[in-house]
Amino acid sequence: MRLCYFGLRHFPNLWPMFATAYQIDARAPWLSPFGYWIMYASILFTWSSLYFGINAMLDLEIERANVARALKLADTARCARSNRISTRTFCSTP
Repeated sequence: MRLCYFGLRHFPNLWPMFATAYQIDARAPWLSPFGYWIMYASILFTWSSLYFGINAMLDLEIERANVARALKLADTARCARSNRISTRTFCSTP
């Protein structure tokens, strides 16, 4: 933040607007106003909610695909088994 004020020092027309903010920030540079804390906290909360929500949806889609693949394999195995049994039945009858 101090670098921004330092950069604004090169523009004489803008310096009076930021001079008081520079003096306040110079006294307590680590202390941010409460409104900033609320804004940053809400941005962090929104971003992390989106991150975890999207990851949960992707995991759910992967699990759905795995279940569909398992059901398809089970159905294929059941059909192959029933075809094998019906073939033996027809072949063994005279």
